[in-house]
Amino acid sequence: MTIAIGASFEGGAVVCADTKIVATDGATTNGSKVTLALTPKKMAYAIANAAEDGNAANMLASEMTSAACSAANWTDLVKRVKQTMTEWYSGFGAARPPALHFLLSHGGNEHSGIYFCEPPNTVLSVTHVMAIGQGARPIEPLLDKLFWPIPKFGVKSALLKLAYLMHRAKSEEGSACGGSTTTVIVSSDGAYTFVEEGEMQKAEEVAGRMEKFLGDIRKGLLSPEKLESQDAAIKKFTQKYLELTSEAEALQFSSLSWLERPWWKSKKERQRKTK
Repeated sequence: MTIAIGASFEGGAVVCADTKIVATDGATTNGSKVTLALTPKKMAYAIANAAEDGNAANMLASEMTSAACSAANWTDLVKRVKQTMTEWYSGFGAARPPALHFLLSHGGNEHSGIYFCEPPNTVLSVTHVMAIGQGARPIEPLLDKLFWPIPKFGVKSALLKLAYLMHRAKSEEGSACGGSTTTVIVSSDGAYTFVEEGEMQKAEEVAGRMEKFLGDIRKGLLSPEKLESQDAAIKKFTQKYLELTSEAEALQFSSLSWLERPWWKSKKERQRKTK
């Protein structure tokens, strides 16, 4: 089991997963755990998995996104995804299937969101954010604090939050999580983009420095020293806070430019923007 996270932001949804694959015998390899599928009707579906069997998860993820692409509406989508998982699960007969968990994001037709899926027939709407896999354990207490109330932040803010969570998961569950981070964004108008792995890596590096800074603050707050003797530390914390804020603001996600291409926009929206 590894780490995958799905989150909503204003105007879309994003899923991401690490690339470390751990086999049942302990051997490790690298590979993508995120699948993307598109329809001619400008619907985009991205699915990330956390699983005991990476090959089985990728195969079923592809079938699930194909089923989603064939759906006539949201109710039909849930029905088709359940049916696909149930058929896969039934194929094992009396044998125990490997544990697979998925986060399925959808965008298009002025809607976006995420579903949590687990064979044989569990499909649940995710309100704002969810993490799956072994790496979810250390970050679950942070999810609501970072993403609740209902997201009113943009996509860059969502990516920074996810970079921090991925850094924590990889640091604290290094035996199961690692490698780079594969990230896919879908928007409510059907646009999509993969975020460059190098861009997420830089964001995770900044997140690591933020985590160290937060640790230093905890030490200061729990110190028995009197406030007067901590003046130098307070000034240092303030300076470091401003430095990290500037670092985060300076991060560039050039991949996001694909979401602004005019062909994603509806005719009505294009006309409104030209007025």
